[in-house]
Amino acid sequence: MNLGTKLGRKLQVRDQVRDTKYTRLKSGKIDNRILYQAGYDAMNIFHHIDLDKYTPSVIDISIDASSSMSGTKWKNTQIAVLAIAKACSMIQNVRVKISYRYETALSSGRRSGDNLLLVDAYDSKRDKIGHLVNCVFAMRPINCTPDSLITKYQLNKKMITPGGPEMNSYFINFSDGGPGSGVAGYGGRSAHDHIRKCRKEIESLGVKVLSYYITESDRHSSESSVIKQFKEDWGASNAKDISVTDVVALAKTMNEMFLSK
Repeated sequence: MNLGTKLGRKLQVRDQVRDTKYTRLKSGKIDNRILYQAGYDAMNIFHHIDLDKYTPSVIDISIDASSSMSGTKWKNTQIAVLAIAKACSMIQNVRVKISYRYETALSSGRRSGDNLLLVDAYDSKRDKIGHLVNCVFAMRPINCTPDSLITKYQLNKKMITPGGPEMNSYFINFSDGGPGSGVAGYGGRSAHDHIRKCRKEIESLGVKVLSYYITESDRHSSESSVIKQFKEDWGASNAKDISVTDVVALAKTMNEMFLSK
């Protein structure tokens, strides 16, 4: 939770209210500081204040729970997710929803790809942070990577909140790429094309997308074919190849998302 507290302090920019005062206007509220000038034929004695308030926000976090995410990848992802949830609990008007994407066998004798599972693990509007902590320790990565098949389900069921003048909406993905599932036809180029299509559909709802590429360590080539494909799927400006447990890097990428127009 210490990382979350540090992150929360760095994300406080979202909770600020900025005001800009315009003085010496011909209409508005009387500016008492220059009211004395009214007796000297000065008519520009009014002022106006613009308040820049941040609107309510919702963050949908979707986590790849395939077996390739096990080990250090899984540990770092869970640390980052807990940190984001904790940080956002320190900021007013931010709702965080966290879900896991699974492919799993629900009964013996069936292929794993017969079952895709979306785990609704946490909703800050409904749950306390302690609930998420318990979920983090209970979750384990398994089987293949259904990725956009789950995302498409969320879109079809209107589970991703549209953005607009009254609501800022964000979608954050944690994944190590490599989509593929036992579901017939999902894999290779067609799977990557489907991710890109779903991402564009999310963006068409007025939702800002941020996707973190998860690796075993920080020592890898940023020009690798896997990372290039990941950026193609999620959008070059949306895809981030950082250490997700680095609070400075995490805060920087999130603030860029929050403050982008």
